Amino acid sequence: MRSIIQQTLVSYYQDGTFKPTQSVTRAELMAMLCRAAEFGFSARGMNRDLVAKEPSKTFSDTQNYWAASIFTQMFSYCSVAAALNEIGDRFSPNDSAKPNYAEAATLRMLKCVKAQ
Repeated sequence: MRSIIQQTLVSYYQDGTFKPTQSVTRAELMAMLCRAAEFGFSARGMNRDLVAKEPSKTFSDTQNYWAASIFTQMFSYCSVAAALNEIGDRFSPNDSAKPNYAEAATLRMLKCVKAQ
């Protein structure tokens, strides 16, 4: 039986594998942070919808990407999804989520959840 964390925050790959030692991509990080924010609201008995606090942004390299709508949503939700190196309009969804980016994005998400 999967844990509550795996059921709500972390997904298995399409082939049913989990791959805990594989690097996490920027796209996978955003998907997990989106679920974490929704879980935080749900755990407190609140509406799970992430309310936009910033204008929407479309990244130049995410059209037709499986998580494109998540990137847009997480950018407008307290700028959690930021452009690569915080500049320009590229998100680079397949790049590995470097520790400094993962930490900054996680802190943005937590501050936004806490503020609501």
